[in-house]
Amino acid sequence: MKTLPFIRGKNDRITVKCATEEVSIHTRCVHCIHCAGIMDGKRLVPNPYAQEFKKQGRGSGNAFELLTAQTMFNTIVANPSANAIECNDEKGEGFHPFWVR
Repeated sequence: MKTLPFIRGKNDRITVKCATEEVSIHTRCVHCIHCAGIMDGKRLVPNPYAQEFKKQGRGSGNAFELLTAQTMFNTIVANPSANAIECNDEKGEGFHPFWVR
């Protein structure tokens, strides 16, 4: 498990150094199969979008629940005590979305 520290930029933009490039956590990490969660202080908060996506299964998704989970992810990372993404990409593949197998 790797810890990817936040790089906070202008206009509340937060990025991390992924295996392939610097990526936005709001558009990439939230949808990445490797994102294990958000470090909020010393506590690991599991990725709410990943939990909801796995709960719904293939093809039977409720778009509202996924949007709510993504909003929860964005709310957690906006917290000033949130400081890193926990990434389980041990092979260095980089961004890999849930919906691509």
